[in-house]
Amino acid sequence: MIYLIRYVLIGLLVVASNGFAQAQDSIKYNIFEPGLISIDSFAEGSPSITADGRTLLFTRFKSYGKQFPYIARRTADSWEVGRFQPLDTVYNLAISPDGQQVFYKKRFEDGSAQAYRLQRSANGNWAEPQELPGPLFKNAGYFRVAQDGTLYMYINSAAGNPRGIYYAEPQPDGSYGQPQWLSDAVSPYGSTTYTPIVSADETRLIVNRAGIPPGQTEEQLGEKGLHYHQQYNGQWDSGTRITGIPYTYYAEILPDGRMIFVHDGDLYEIDLASTNIAMTPEGRKARILAELDSMEQAYANKDLERVAESYAPRGRIFAGGEEVARASYGIRKYWTEFGPEPVRWKLSSYMITEDPQEIYRSGRWQALGRKPAKFEDLDDAFFEGGLYQFGQSELTYRRDGVEQTDTVPFLIYWAELWGAPRIWIDSY
Repeated sequence: MIYLIRYVLIGLLVVASNGFAQAQDSIKYNIFEPGLISIDSFAEGSPSITADGRTLLFTRFKSYGKQFPYIARRTADSWEVGRFQPLDTVYNLAISPDGQQVFYKKRFEDGSAQAYRLQRSANGNWAEPQELPGPLFKNAGYFRVAQDGTLYMYINSAAGNPRGIYYAEPQPDGSYGQPQWLSDAVSPYGSTTYTPIVSADETRLIVNRAGIPPGQTEEQLGEKGLHYHQQYNGQWDSGTRITGIPYTYYAEILPDGRMIFVHDGDLYEIDLASTNIAMTPEGRKARILAELDSMEQAYANKDLERVAESYAPRGRIFAGGEEVARASYGIRKYWTEFGPEPVRWKLSSYMITEDPQEIYRSGRWQALGRKPAKFEDLDDAFFEGGLYQFGQSELTYRRDGVEQTDTVPFLIYWAELWGAPRIWIDSY
């Protein structure tokens, strides 16, 4: 009877790359805060926002090389907008998640450029800007600051280095180390890949790709526009084009799950979920719950083939700590040879977390009699950046004309593949 409950571990209708692209075809976008932040008399650019969503830094300009920095502070129901007084003109800029630093690039009349850091002092005022030292920082710009302070940026190849996305680690003395190349997969040779947006755990990244040189096809470098990359076991994938969004040279993700991007001189907004992408833990959790809803419907429709497609190609299923199915062929066989007739399925999610110990500390877990095998007790290597789920399955089926319901707890480890959550481990 328990073997039936393994279905609890599924998230459905995750159709690899083709479905990922198709889900983006009908994306709708609107001007962001028209007349308040996006205005007719200037173009806007360089949006970045603090982690609490209350401070937005952006630029206004008529000449791209000389942009005026502005700051918008969130009020109860609107924004207060004004010039960001510590700086005069910039080429681009970004504020840190904690609002304590601003990184920016400045271009000069002689054609030279330099990157700077602006920091708040102990009294809350902004200190004098400091140059970011070293030859690579002279060509750095399009900054983004991760939650842990890691600085992501685009660096041009003027110094003989590869052109693309770099990162610099914060040092114990408060300075930054020299920029390091992120990945050939993120910045293909010959492309101009810039404007990184990094997730809080730094395992997902959105970049803009442009400047594909003559003689090199989009098949080699990827189409112009926004690309979504994920990191697996320390390696970045080659990415997926985010379709349905017009070409933009700057974008940012708001804490509430919206993306804002530059287009036709204004800032526009979309619901990031409409792109089938989740960059925040909250967004990823919502997509997992949506997968469970879809799973319930698929089971009721007796579509067990689609259930099996919801696992990662190297997914594994454990019953009582023993492996009962592995990889695409084994998992497909496991599901499609389900014996009784499916009737209905209720999947309840108790917790989705980045830390499995949070599950084990919960009163609901501790009150269980027969528990699923813990993640750390399973002989498996987990993808980085996945999410752990604890829940309960109530699966009803009909055998010999009689309905029966099996109720069991489950654990799932979700990995994100091809822009969608897939089941890497299920344990019941």
